Amino acid sequence: MNRALERFQPGLALLAAGGTLAVLLVIYQLARNGQLELALPLLIASVGALVLLRFPWAGFALLVASVPVQRLGAEGGPLPVTLTQLAFPVAIAGLVIGLAAGQPRLRGHALLIPYCALVLVMLASAVRAQSGSAALAEFARWAVALAAFWLALQFVVGSSRRMIAFVTLLALGGVFEATIGVLQSVLGAGPFQLQSGVSRAFGTFGKPNSYAGYLEMTLFPAVWLGVWYVAEYWRRLEIYRVARLQGMAASREQRLALARSVLMALLLLGSAAIILGGIVASLSRGAWLGVAVGALVTALLFGRTTRLVTITAIAAAGAIFLSGQTWLIPEDFRDRISASVDQVRPFNPANVVITDENFAAAERFAHWQAGLGMFQDYPLLGIGAGNFNTHYEDYSVRETFRHSQGHAHNFYIHTLAETGMLGLLAYLTLLGSVMALALRVLLSRYGRGSVARAVVLGAFGSIVAVAAHNVFEHLHVLNMGIVISLLWALVIAGHVGWRHDRLEETQRAA
Repeated sequence: MNRALERFQPGLALLAAGGTLAVLLVIYQLARNGQLELALPLLIASVGALVLLRFPWAGFALLVASVPVQRLGAEGGPLPVTLTQLAFPVAIAGLVIGLAAGQPRLRGHALLIPYCALVLVMLASAVRAQSGSAALAEFARWAVALAAFWLALQFVVGSSRRMIAFVTLLALGGVFEATIGVLQSVLGAGPFQLQSGVSRAFGTFGKPNSYAGYLEMTLFPAVWLGVWYVAEYWRRLEIYRVARLQGMAASREQRLALARSVLMALLLLGSAAIILGGIVASLSRGAWLGVAVGALVTALLFGRTTRLVTITAIAAAGAIFLSGQTWLIPEDFRDRISASVDQVRPFNPANVVITDENFAAAERFAHWQAGLGMFQDYPLLGIGAGNFNTHYEDYSVRETFRHSQGHAHNFYIHTLAETGMLGLLAYLTLLGSVMALALRVLLSRYGRGSVARAVVLGAFGSIVAVAAHNVFEHLHVLNMGIVISLLWALVIAGHVGWRHDRLEETQRAA
């Protein structure tokens, strides 16, 4: 297909030049006639097309960046659609324009098979759907996430610079969201008030758990790529010291590389600190669990020193709790942790006495029980994608929890309820395949200091964190599937880079 496109590139370039000239003439004529309401959007679209012609990946970057601000376009704004819905065709246009210009090379991957299977199972489950519109909306969300995964394969795989650029984009998105959340918390601007006068952070996502889930997706790539840049600084410093002996002019390139390492380390690790602060401000116990699991796994995989530090930290935390010295932990956090321990103890929400302390746990268990009831009645394909809310009242176990909170408070049970055994099997196959690919890189003795391994480690940390958080939440909502798809694609990109580094290392050894 790429060879066929190459034959048409001269003609396409000529067509693009002629089209640009025609559009400029139309804009000029509209502006001359005073029709600025038509000239301005056309001008913006034309500039966007030129940007995509030079940087085809910019459309996909816009799609990823739109996720935290998606609701700003549709709620009380001038646009009838969300910013993410607006950015999606721009991302597709970027690929088309890039192909016409001969820049990207179409790529596929074996992980597209389970991903497509999952989306097809969702489509098949719609046969049982009571609400066709809800099923179509859910199918569309996953189809967009699948398209984002495919776009990421085209624009991220095969380029170390592009991997770094998209990790940086995730970090900046996390900083934006975390900053809003921390301000909400400090100013007590949210509806989720605590005894201390602060509120739980919820950012632009409206709910603390979804907000914290997005931040989890951006945290670990920033952390581990930042750590790689710290190591890169020391390597670059030694190279610079040798080059500096030849004079300032001769060492200019090495000096710039050293400065880039410092700036990127500060940017990424500083971003990670702000993102972590945003997660803490959310007071989301599911997110705390996810971050703890992600940090534990990645620290154990990184190297011998981090393994020792991790084991020591676990021992110290255990000693604090066993000795009863919990006064070292702030009261709000201590209460949340204590409540978390109580709420993981299973009980029957249908007949338990409801108190302020167990209300949240009872509501969660009621949704779990309803979801499992749907699965028991429709084990193969579920009750239909997107139809959990439609059927919830029929499976409600108690009048107190008669109304659905939007999902089953457990992504895996939610998937079982809506798409049955086939849906969960397809999802777990996809997730397990991504994790296995990451572990193949991370457990190898090759490429220990490569940027590819750092990117895989960061993406793997966030993937594990999201998987753990999904036990208590549904994080494939609000188009966060686009960011998750990017994380999965970063694992593939890192694996491709690792294979290249491994080949070079083997050839040098030979």
